[in-house]
Amino acid sequence: MSLRKIILTNFLIVLVICFSLNVGFSQGGKAETLSFSGVIQSVSKDNRSIVVDKKTFSITHDTKILDQNGKALKAENIKANADVAIDAISVRNGLQILKLVIIRDKAI
Repeated sequence: MSLRKIILTNFLIVLVICFSLNVGFSQGGKAETLSFSGVIQSVSKDNRSIVVDKKTFSITHDTKILDQNGKALKAENIKANADVAIDAISVRNGLQILKLVIIRDKAI
């Protein structure tokens, strides 16, 4: 058997093993959700980003904005100095908010 056939056979064997073990070759996947809480320091004029604890978060059309009781709110309800809880993911250009909860009444 020639060296070329041996290399090709070995490559095919490795390839079959990888596919049978469900080894993926993509780098994609579900991003890990990160949780933050704090006070909004600033809100952009277009309501597309906020700063909390010196971290900038982007707000997209997919961001869920809720009050502490689960009632849906609009981006216009986001104000500086509000207490918030944030679920976000890390994206190429920073942190993107998945869910923003505005806490109006703090428990004592």
